[in-house]
Amino acid sequence: VTIGNSVTSIGERAFSGCRGLTSVTIPNSVTRIGSAAFYNCSGLKSIIIGNSVNQIGGSAFSGCNNLTSVCIPDSVTSIGDRAFSGCSGLTSVTIPKSVTNIGNNAFENCSGLTSIVIPNTVTSIGASAFKDCVNLTIYCQAKVKHSGWSDQWNINECPVVWGAQLVNVNIAVNNSAYGQVSGMGAYIDSAQVKILAIPNAGYIFVKWSDGNTENPRTIVASGDLDFTAVFEIDETQNGNENQG
Repeated sequence: VTIGNSVTSIGERAFSGCRGLTSVTIPNSVTRIGSAAFYNCSGLKSIIIGNSVNQIGGSAFSGCNNLTSVCIPDSVTSIGDRAFSGCSGLTSVTIPKSVTNIGNNAFENCSGLTSIVIPNTVTSIGASAFKDCVNLTIYCQAKVKHSGWSDQWNINECPVVWGAQLVNVNIAVNNSAYGQVSGMGAYIDSAQVKILAIPNAGYIFVKWSDGNTENPRTIVASGDLDFTAVFEIDETQNGNENQG
């Protein structure tokens, strides 16, 4: 599926039950992912969420049990109820500092998750948000539980590290019309982080701002880091079109 750059919203149950769907890129034009939009897309392995999405609806990716990693962009403020419930293959989730609300059962039964970082900006967490995440350790930037967190937010009493020292990985693009990036967020110091540059049609990735050309690229988050993905027009494609 290719979602065009004129699409601003993905409606409720838009792709629900599309079990053969393996990857989706949501463009920067999209601001909202509706409830159950990709519910039970059990073949979905990778998803790139554009940098304009501000809301991930309830059960949006529930039942996507082959999904292994999700990088939530720093435009998102709310993760809906059961948004990623049943994503048992999920091993990595990045929650940016823009998020203020994590809904009820948002990550229920994500049994593959071993760690998750919750920035201090998250002031509301619903009941059973991490229910049956049997292998999970939760790293909270906050030193104590926020008053807006449900008393049952950690119903299975997963280990919690309070006052965790976090570092920020900030990623920009040289031109937002040329492509998008993933991997931005807050991480535990010295964590290994995968960053990715995704060019739009007609453009190519050239390098990172430090000259490195690996893409995707794994970095060590040691102290706050800033990267810019440099994209250029694909002259080869333009040349072929001109010849045609």
